[in-house]
Amino acid sequence: MAPINVGIVGYGSSAKIYNLPFITPNPDLNVYAFLQRVAAPDPKTATPGSHCTIDFPTAKHYQSADDFFADSNIELVIICSHPDSHAPFAEKALRAGKHGSSLHSL
Repeated sequence: MAPINVGIVGYGSSAKIYNLPFITPNPDLNVYAFLQRVAAPDPKTATPGSHCTIDFPTAKHYQSADDFFADSNIELVIICSHPDSHAPFAEKALRAGKHGSSLHSL
């Protein structure tokens, strides 16, 4: 069976510390896309950990929530954004037919 394509909303400490270390080693999960509103930096000058495109160059990068949730290849959405935005993103995920997880930042 093919791995599940995971889309991650946000690229802060919740994503980098609490979620990705458990997703990346799992062969049943594929880090497929990120919703990170910040534009991609120049890869020649960016530092690791500064942007999803630097740490996951093969993953898709979306700056728009509408474009992210419209991607039919995203099967599972993990919401790692500010807790105030969890409900709207969870609703968008459900309306788009995605499975999801909403985790609160510590």
